[in-house]
Formats: sequence, C-alpha cells, structure tokens
Amino acid sequence: PQNDMRVKRAAMRYFCTWLAVAVLLLYLFGERNSTVTILQHPQGVLKVVGNEFTLFDKPFRIRSGTIHYFRVVPQYWRDRLLKMKAFGLNTIETYVPWNLHEPLPGQFNYTGILDVRKFISIAQELDLYVILRPGPYICAEWEFGGMPSWLLSDKNMKVRSTYKPFMDAIDRFLDSFIPEVKSLQASKGGPIIAVQVENEYGSYGSDEEYMRLSRDALVNRGIVELLVTSDNSEGIVHGGAPGVLKTYNFQGQATAHFPLLKRIQKNAPLMVMEFWSGWFDHWGEKYHHFHTIPNLLATFKDILDSDASFNFYVFHGGTNFGFMNGANYDPILSLYLPTVTSYDYDALVSESGDITDKYTQLRKIMVDRVLNEKEVKMLPKVPQSSKKVHYGNIKMKSSISLLDTLKYIDNSLSHSNIIPMEFLPIHNGTGQSYGYILYRHKLAKPMTNLRINGIRDFAVVLIDGKFIKSFRRNDRDNVIRFPKRIVSGATIDILVENCGRVNFGSNLNSERKGILGGVYANLKELKEWTIYPLEFDTAYINRIRNKLNEGNSQSTKTNTPSIHIGELEINDEPSDSFLTLEGWGKGICFINGFNIGRYWKIGPQRSLYVPAPLLRKGKNEVLIFEQLHAAPSSEIVFGDKAQLGTMGDIPALYPYHKRWEENNKKTSRDWMENNNHFTCNMPSYTLYYFDIDARAELIRLLLAYAGIEYKEVNYSFEDWPNVKEKFPFQTLPVLEVDGKQIAQSGAITRYLARVSGIEGKTTAEKAQADMYTDTFIQDVVEKAYSFRVPFFETDEEKRKEKAQTFLKEKLIPFFDQLEETYKKNGGGPWFCGETFTYADLAYFRMINNVMNLIKEIPTPHPEIRANYERVAKIPRIAEYQKNKKDRPF
Repeated sequence: PQNDMRVKRAAMRYFCTWLAVAVLLLYLFGERNSTVTILQHPQGVLKVVGNEFTLFDKPFRIRSGTIHYFRVVPQYWRDRLLKMKAFGLNTIETYVPWNLHEPLPGQFNYTGILDVRKFISIAQELDLYVILRPGPYICAEWEFGGMPSWLLSDKNMKVRSTYKPFMDAIDRFLDSFIPEVKSLQASKGGPIIAVQVENEYGSYGSDEEYMRLSRDALVNRGIVELLVTSDNSEGIVHGGAPGVLKTYNFQGQATAHFPLLKRIQKNAPLMVMEFWSGWFDHWGEKYHHFHTIPNLLATFKDILDSDASFNFYVFHGGTNFGFMNGANYDPILSLYLPTVTSYDYDALVSESGDITDKYTQLRKIMVDRVLNEKEVKMLPKVPQSSKKVHYGNIKMKSSISLLDTLKYIDNSLSHSNIIPMEFLPIHNGTGQSYGYILYRHKLAKPMTNLRINGIRDFAVVLIDGKFIKSFRRNDRDNVIRFPKRIVSGATIDILVENCGRVNFGSNLNSERKGILGGVYANLKELKEWTIYPLEFDTAYINRIRNKLNEGNSQSTKTNTPSIHIGELEINDEPSDSFLTLEGWGKGICFINGFNIGRYWKIGPQRSLYVPAPLLRKGKNEVLIFEQLHAAPSSEIVFGDKAQLGTMGDIPALYPYHKRWEENNKKTSRDWMENNNHFTCNMPSYTLYYFDIDARAELIRLLLAYAGIEYKEVNYSFEDWPNVKEKFPFQTLPVLEVDGKQIAQSGAITRYLARVSGIEGKTTAEKAQADMYTDTFIQDVVEKAYSFRVPFFETDEEKRKEKAQTFLKEKLIPFFDQLEETYKKNGGGPWFCGETFTYADLAYFRMINNVMNLIKEIPTPHPEIRANYERVAKIPRIAEYQKNKKDRPF
C-alpha cells in the first residue's frame, strides 16, 4: 500500500508539472483564435478528440439535464432521475451549495438532503453519468451564489478573487468535499465524467490567476476527469480558465452563439452547458415566466444540427426551501430583486415533479432524431406524476406576538451602534447568516421623524409594539414623519428581513444584511441598541411551540409580527399538496419543523409546494411566522394545484427585454416612423428604437440643469458624408458645448462591430458582432448611471458647480470613450438588425430615471421643465412610465 501511495503521488506530481508547463507554453505561444489545447488527465474517461467528445474511446454526445439535489427532498431523487432517464438523457448535472455543506467554518454536513454521494450513486444505478459543478460560486439563483455568508464577516472580503482569506476558505471546503466524491469519478468506476471550474466567471471578472488557482484546487485534490468552464454571451470571450474546455450558456440563437464559440475555441467540441428551458421569477413581478415550446423546440433543433452536446438548465428545478432563495440586482435602476420560493423555472419537469407538455414534445424529438434504435427500445416507461391532494382549510389555533418571544433568544446583545447580521459577535465571530434581525432602542428624547439608512432588505417599524410602517430596500423614501410627536421613553423596534443575498453580478462583496447605515431621529443618530438575531433555529422554535401548545391563546396585538400554530389531520398516506395563505401578508412557513419557504402577498407566487415526504399520517404541525398581518379568519388552505402566477412569456434572447404579444411576419428591415420613435418589426417580437433626437434628451436635460449654454449643430443626411470622419456614426444632431462638439447617440445607435474579422455579411455574423459589443455597452452605460447626478443640491450655485463638474469630468469623457472605442472597433450605422443589444433599453432606463429625479426637484429650471414635458410626450416613454409597475425594472 505504501508503494502504491508513492506511485500515485509521483504520478500526481508528474501531471501537475506537465499541466504547468503546458499552460505556460499555451500562454507564451498560443493565439486567441488559434486551435486551443485542452488539458486532459491521462486517466480521464471523457476526452476531447478534435471536434467531438469520446467516452471510453467511443464517440459520445452529452445529453444532459440539470437537477439540484438540494432543491428536492431525498425521497424524490430517484423519481426525478428516472424521469430524466426516460426522456433519453445519458447524463445529469448538478451544482454543489458550499453554504449548506459548510454552514459554519469547519462544520460540514453531507446528510439528508445534502447527501451528495447518495444522490450521485442513485444516478449511477440508473445508468446516468454526472457533470459536477462544485463552485465555489454557483449562481443558481441561490443565496449568495452558493457561497457561505460568514465570508462577509471579514470587512475586507473579496470573493471570487485571490484574496487569501477567501482562497483559504475554499481550500478548507474542498479538503472536505472532494474526498466525498473523488471515488465516484468515472475513472474509478463512478458516474462523474466532468467537473466544472468556478461558474460564469467571465461575467464577473478577468483574473486569470484566480481561475488558474481554482482549476488547480480541483486537480491537486485528485480530480482527473475533464474540466470545463461555462459562460454566457457576456463572458464567453474573456471567461474560462487556462487549458480548460469552454462551454456556452444561452436560451436562443444557437446558430449565432456556436460560431462565436468556434472562433474562440477551434478544434474542440461544442456544448451548451446551460440551455435555458425557462426562467425564474422575482417577488413583485406581474407574471410567472415561461419560455414558449415552439421557441424551445426550434433552438433545440439548431443545437442538434450543430452536432453539439447539451444540458437542459433546468430539467427539474425544485424549490428554494428555507431562506435559500437568491436575488438579482439591477445596477441601472438600483433595484434589488429577490427570487421567489418556487424554482419551477417552467422546466420540463415541474416543481412538484409533473411531466409537462414541454417534456413530451422535446422527448419526441429525442426519440426521432437523437436516440438510436437500441436506445429507444431501452428507454424506461415515463413515470406518472405524483398524486396531489386537496386537504382543505385549517384554522390556526394559537398565536403569539413576535415581541413576546424575544426572551427565548439566547444570543441577544447590546451595542452602541447598529451593526449588520454578518458583524454580530455570534457563532465564533462569524455572524448571522439567514433569517431576521430585530433592533430595539429606548427613545431618550421626543421625536417627530425617523430615518433608516441602508435597509437590507425588508423592514417593519414598531413603536411601543404598534405597527407604524414597512420599508423595502428599493424604497426611495426611508423617512417616517409622525403627525404627533413621539414622547421620550417609547420603544422603537425595527424588524429587518434578509430576503436573500444577490447571487449574480458585481455587488457580491456588499451583500451584508440588516441595517447597514444608521437610524436617525430628528436628524440625530440614535445610539445604544439591543439586537436580537432571529435565525428560527430549532431551540427557538421548540420554545415557541411549547408556549403555543399550552392553550388555544391568540395574540392580542393585531397587525404586528406574530407566530401562529395549527394542525393538519391526514387520515391516509400523505400526498403532495400546495399551501396557500390568502389574506396573509408576508412570512415563512414550517411543516413538521421543516421550513418550506417564504410567501408574500405581492406574488406572483401564490402557493407553497408541500412534498408528501414532509407530511405524515395523523397530525401535522403547521407553524407560520407572519411579518405584517395574519388573515382575519386565521385560515390557510392545502390545495391540489400550484398557483405560481399568471403566465407571461419571457423574451426570445435576454431576460431584460420584454417580448411584445403583437407578433407579425414582417421582416427586420420594415421601418415605420411614428412620433419621434421608430418601430422595428421582427419575425417573433417588436422592439422600439428611439430616434437620435429622443436619445439626446438626457444630455439636454443635464445641460439645462447645470445652467450650461449649448447649441445644436444640425447636419443633414446630405451633409453627413462631409463630416463622417469626425462623426462616423451618423450622430445627428450634434451638441456644441464650450466649442466642443459632442456626438449624442453614443452607445445607443446600433453599430456593426467589425472585430475579430466579423464583417456582418450574414445574420449569424451580425449576431456574433452584437455579442462583442454587448459587454462594452452594458458596462459603460451602467458606469454612466452610477455617476449619480447631483440633482438634490438646493443651493443654486453649488448645484451648477457640481453639475458642471459632472458634465466635464464624467459625462463628456464617457461619450468620448464611446466614440474612440467605436472608431477602433466599429463600422457604419446598423439599425434594427436581426438581433439586439441591451443598449437601447439601458439608455431608455437612464432617461426615465432622470425624468423621475426631475419631478422631485423643488424648483426646476424652466428649461428643464420644458424639456421634461417634451420627453414625456414621446409615446414610448409615456407608455413605459404608465406601465412601469408591470415589472420591477
């Protein structure tokens, strides 16, 4: 055995040395668009051989689907995997949630719903291979992208970087996790054929050293199967890790995406790691998203025609049980968007395990086009959907005010200042991860107003136990103005909910929860607070249960946070059900001690999935924490149908573009001019492109507000050939400020980028060119908005000074940067092509935001008001402002 160990260590040292040399040679002599060398361990079973995969030396197409073991109760793992096998898949893919496996530093959990080894073993029993994506960052619409929140107890934390404390934490986790799965690699007789390095890093950063270390962290711990990365169109060009196979994430336009991947990575197989089968929902959205079957079928056929491997993301979504939903952040509108409890995703198999029409129609394509005759004959019968039962109404029998349960919290503390969850000196200094936090202050002096800075994410304010107001993170007005003075001695309670940390984007390092700023009474910061971390841990719940079970008492405090208990009696073997809380406000629900997730009256989700394994024959305990107000009847309903919201189609390409219902067959070059905006009709959707004059309003508004003199230089289309060297993108009219001419259209006019040899002669090439420009456009527009124009300076001279500084130091250089970039990479004007970018909508949001800010100026300059009225009459802007509540953005 000792000799065997020495041989293995020598082999590993040999491989690591070879890996380092190969990467160095690739870095020194490789070209970006040349054939890419994929680093492969000799023992690996899945190989890259030219443009195809081989498995055990035979050609192999990966036919995969995503299922997350941590979103499905273990009793249903086999059922869901069997449905994937019956579809015709040969592989399944899963993420690994670091934050659940290591809830506290050095404490690991691989039991129950986290028994990843058992899950993978069941897949192998069904002859399914496995693609493992262990992170450490996974996105997945999961809390903090799967990273543990205790990382943020370090005030200097820089996640997804080479910051040593972060890398040390990764090492500790992988030292524990990799031994759980290492023996399940295909080379050792298991089903794991590929392992992903990080996740969509190209959308976050460009630190090649970090990605190299992330790759080596797997290799050095014994991962020998094929390594891959995955990125969307925003990060596919500059994402990836040295020597690791790149795969793509997208929903449509496969014929545009794959040629781009081929340009970046020649002589390698094509794979879409995330073929998005639907989309997720945020609280407050009007619709439950879905992706139409015809669009999905069409893209799937394009993938097959491209001889590509595929992974349906997701095949079965499951549920964000507990506090584990993630969130998104819109940097342009500064909007926080928490994800709902259901992760149904409009996937092929529903949240509750039902076979959908999408499954049936796609399976027909699998049988007709993908599987050979032998494979078709060996397909197992598609399992039936599980039984759903309507158990009816139950009345909650007892309740208690949250404030009356604070005595049951063991780790309350006193502090002079407000501090966020992550900085609480609990859990060995790693802070609080999930749930709620309550801040209490005894008022020393009377107050007439109260301001709370930095609410993360939902706050309820109580004074002497009475509800005063609730706030959301997105609320602009964070002040309470009292009609009557609040006397000294009053108790202020502020209950704050962590609604889920952001899981995608550049804001990860700032996702601390609670109150991040201060609390001010009459403009003076309040000091001396008692802080109660409400984690709803087992000990706390047991104490509340014991209290509530003493008798059928009801809390006398109405419309305040309260905890309710009731019983569901089941006479037969339990079946799946769906809990609806009509008339209730916002909160969480426990079934027999298991947190099934959040509910919120704003929707779109109206019911919570209750899997049968959580229920039992006889009495079942239902415990609800309600943050706002219980239903007057104190009743809840267990029904037999999911209520996820009114269905609303997601866009054909990107989630932030709204698809219009008036589909038509007109070509993309069919123009209609209508009241200062162009309507561009395309085969499957209609988009609006503002003319240059409308886009210019943002700059005009800023100039007018700053009191800066400007004039317009109107070049006609006939004049344009004479000035195209100076304004090569037909930016008409031009503004002249201090003798300097500014091209107004900037990033908004649509251009065909001629980079990397893409001439745009075909529809596919135009789409590829779009992708090159998308990242840059989105980046600079977001930066422009982040300048934060000083609209609220009341002193006129200071206002003009600040605005002029903003224009000269920020805005004008910003547009200069755009022009210079496109002089290097751009071509002539290209309006309304077959694909589209974020640019129009992003700029449109900026205009709308500036207009909203102008409405709040106490005494706006007359010219500002005139410009505002002019912009407000543009039909598309008027329509947007009228309907902007339809969606958070």
